[in-house]
Amino acid sequence: MERSERILYALLMVLICSLMLIAMILEGPLTVLQNTLRLQTQAARLISDFTLHGVGTAMFNAATVGLLALVLIFHASVSLSGPTISAILTMMGFSFFGNTLLNSIPLILGVWLASKLARKTFGSYSLIALFGTALGPLVTFLMFSTDLPLPLSIPLGIVAGLAAGFILPAVAGSMLQLHQGYNLYNVGFSCGFIGLFASNLLIAAGKMEPLAITWSEEFSLPLFLVIPMFSLLL
Repeated sequence: MERSERILYALLMVLICSLMLIAMILEGPLTVLQNTLRLQTQAARLISDFTLHGVGTAMFNAATVGLLALVLIFHASVSLSGPTISAILTMMGFSFFGNTLLNSIPLILGVWLASKLARKTFGSYSLIALFGTALGPLVTFLMFSTDLPLPLSIPLGIVAGLAAGFILPAVAGSMLQLHQGYNLYNVGFSCGFIGLFASNLLIAAGKMEPLAITWSEEFSLPLFLVIPMFSLLL
């Protein structure tokens, strides 16, 4: 690993650890851990502002998802550069209103299975796996927001996440031909198509409830300072 890449790892670890530390200071370690566990079961359809469960909780959740992505990049032996950093930070951003550890892991495992079937390294699919966690709310919704009993809904959510992750590389390849490179966020575009398909199946099954938007308009100094402080660090 080159020195510049080691510095990037250190910077991201400083960001992740700083978010965790701020979260602990704001709400206390026990409260943050309890709320983060509770957050795994919350509906994550847009727009579900996780800061309503506590600013510290939202920060800690973002930090755990960022740590998952960073560990994944390291073990996949992928260079930590512009695209991978953007994927990690995008996942952390999504974690303020949808992504959690619970709903990200099935999608990542689905992409990993697709890489095994295609006989390619997971590293070559790693960006698809990271950006593909945009579909995480689908997993949470099926697990906890339908009227199905948990012994049925939880496996259903896991299987749906695995299936969505499994088809995502193929869909992403097809979407490239569709927009001919004019969409810079190709995996997000692909997730949109899969999400539309899944939501229409849920509507047809009568499982899609009306969308309720929950959005916090309260000022938070810690959230306000995160971006300029990280920018100064960079």
